[in-house]
Amino acid sequence: TAFSYHVDVDKPWHILQANHLVIEEMRERLEEDHIHPSAKVHDGAEIQGRLVLGADAVIGNRVMVEGDLWLGPGASVTNGAILEGPAVIGRETQVQHYCLIGSHSSLGAQGVYSHGAEFSGVALERVYCYHYCEIWGVVGQAVDFGAATVCGNLRFDDGPTVWRVKGRRETPVFGANAAYFGDFCRTGVNAIIMPGRRIGVYACVGPGVLAYEDVPDRTLVTAEQTLRTRTWGPEQYGW
Repeated sequence: TAFSYHVDVDKPWHILQANHLVIEEMRERLEEDHIHPSAKVHDGAEIQGRLVLGADAVIGNRVMVEGDLWLGPGASVTNGAILEGPAVIGRETQVQHYCLIGSHSSLGAQGVYSHGAEFSGVALERVYCYHYCEIWGVVGQAVDFGAATVCGNLRFDDGPTVWRVKGRRETPVFGANAAYFGDFCRTGVNAIIMPGRRIGVYACVGPGVLAYEDVPDRTLVTAEQTLRTRTWGPEQYGW
């Protein structure tokens, strides 16, 4: 049966748009669970959708699945993870330790999403998202997010980010305020990525950087700070 849509994927936000449409089509066609005999679902998991589980896939205790879920071979969702669903998770990817995966997300193979991280969007394989990260957008291959990396996705004016594509201004109708990360890029701890920013291939956003602008390929951005030192001791507290 032919799909009922077409997306010309030539700009970054088209990936999010196409992903959303594909997952919706998959959801509409899914009529029942398809669970491999070697897959495991813990009795303590709360499932509110249909499941498609590959070989050796695992859904563990305290997990909440709030929509349909496609879980690849060897992938696991364990220890309090929350999936808003529908969601697609690739082979051998680990989703665990009370992280949150947003609706209509696709996670590539062999990724790690753990310990209070929040992710929504599309990620390719071997992405590492841990320790209180908050990411929405498109993430390339083998991206490594430092602890507490945050994407600012809401502007103070509540409006969409206006992009510049080959010198021409354009306002995306889908994913204008998302962040876009090229393959093999990295962020340091507490990096902040502002709405609609693009981080290039092999780029690095250093610890504590507030990225208001795009970061080109193979570029390291670090923060400068001014430090003051003076004497200090318990007498400062009046003891």
